[in-house]
Amino acid sequence: MGPDSGVFAQDLPRRFEPFGLLRLLSSPGRRQLDPPRQPAPDEPALLDEMHGLLTSARNPPGFRLATGELAKGATGRSALTAYMLLLGRLAMGARYTRRDPRLSDLNYRLAFNIMHSNFGGWTEKGLYCCATCTLSMLPLYCTHAFEVFDCDLLRDNVVRAVRGGGEGRMRAAHSRRYEAWAMRFVR
Repeated sequence: MGPDSGVFAQDLPRRFEPFGLLRLLSSPGRRQLDPPRQPAPDEPALLDEMHGLLTSARNPPGFRLATGELAKGATGRSALTAYMLLLGRLAMGARYTRRDPRLSDLNYRLAFNIMHSNFGGWTEKGLYCCATCTLSMLPLYCTHAFEVFDCDLLRDNVVRAVRGGGEGRMRAAHSRRYEAWAMRFVR
């Protein structure tokens, strides 16, 4: 990590703006996600910077969630990984993991971690370790970022848990602003 990596990480939500993340929040219909598009001029550089942050043993200092809340430890790492995959999905289309091997590796590692709790019988499919991490994954389910999953089922399970106050980890204290941000991906 470079000396300004904390500044980069703090600025990450704003830097997503040119790549259509916020446009996606208000766009109806899945078909708008699939056509590949020309990358913005600094998009590959953003992926390179994010990958550099993820290969570091430590989280960037001052990393914030998309809604501005400070994200530390595993929660910050999960969010940063999810944001990188979301950026790849939005930038490169449905088969984004085939276009960048770094994204493929991250996708499979995150997919295994998400399902680990379900394989052990501890939670419903799609729910992750805590409410904030689960909410970080919701945009990935909504954009079908995991080819190997039934993302509609995972999305529905998370939405049901959020709306019904259901499963224990979604009843735990978490940012309602971040919940609202993640739920905006649900169509």
